[in-house]
Amino acid sequence: MKRLRLGLWACFCLCAATTLMGQNKVKTTAEKVTLFIDGAQVTRTKQVDIPAGNSTLIFTGLSPYMDAQSMQVSAKGKLTVTAVNRQYNYIDSLAVSEKQQSLQKELKKIEKQQKEQNAELGLINAEYEMLKTNCSVNNKNTATSLATIKEVNQYYSGQLKTLKTKELAINEQIAELAIKQGQLNSELAQLSGKSLTPMSEIVVNVNAPAACKATFTLNYYVKNAGWFPSYDVRSGSLAEPISIIYKANIFQNTKEEWKNVELSLSSSNPSTGSVAPTLSTYWLDYGLAAPRYNLNLNGNTVSGIVLDNERTPVIGATVTIPGTTIGAITDINGKYSITIPNGQNKLQFSYIGYQTQTR
Repeated sequence: MKRLRLGLWACFCLCAATTLMGQNKVKTTAEKVTLFIDGAQVTRTKQVDIPAGNSTLIFTGLSPYMDAQSMQVSAKGKLTVTAVNRQYNYIDSLAVSEKQQSLQKELKKIEKQQKEQNAELGLINAEYEMLKTNCSVNNKNTATSLATIKEVNQYYSGQLKTLKTKELAINEQIAELAIKQGQLNSELAQLSGKSLTPMSEIVVNVNAPAACKATFTLNYYVKNAGWFPSYDVRSGSLAEPISIIYKANIFQNTKEEWKNVELSLSSSNPSTGSVAPTLSTYWLDYGLAAPRYNLNLNGNTVSGIVLDNERTPVIGATVTIPGTTIGAITDINGKYSITIPNGQNKLQFSYIGYQTQTR
């Protein structure tokens, strides 16, 4: 069993982690959402086919506003989760690129149609010239009868009317193509200047002794969503009781889709830490205000970095508080952050294949 070495600032050393070869991108849908006044807890579940050996699952299309410290991944199946990390991916850039290519193809089609319509217009102008050249029935040697003149005029008028109708139809099509061309150019310009938002991905490294099916459950807290209450107060008359209707106004700007989700509303504040503050004496007297406490998640937070003996960040090392279920996993840079309850002063560092140490 290999031993770990720990630095003074919560840094412990491991040998180099094994590189995982196979990668599988997994798309999930939000199934349950608990909506708080500020933020939301999202649950996603997905069954995945796992090959034998080491592999990497990348759960894509997650909100860029995900709180990495709240990220939890559980798996049911005959496998071991060796690491969980969060990364960013500009998946929107691919969608924008495909949209730009589609718009450019449409523009080329319109340009081709415009050339065809202009060619048709040129043929009509040529027919106009031919009619003008051949419509004359004058002959210096013989007199032209009135019936012949009427017949020629009638033919000329009919042909002219037909050509004029075609010309009007072609000009209308050219105008419509020009409008559509302008719209496509405008949309293409907007896409070219669009600011892309990187979406989050959860990278899960697993090891399975044999190929199997596993069900993964993702839980995380996300910002830019929430709800606020509003009330309708109604009464038919002074003699009737007041009716109060309680409403919830919901907003969701997480950039991920919540479709047909099981939605729950909560009035609690998830940003309030679970560590009770040390109470201060509240003196009652004129001009004295009540003590104020900082209840955010950063109250008893300890953070650090895990490095190997070559000073390379270790990805997926487990940092836990002994005797509790509180823990964290190092990210792609080997960093971790964990909130320690009052009365606790130890951290346990572990990694597969190495001796666990407590400091």
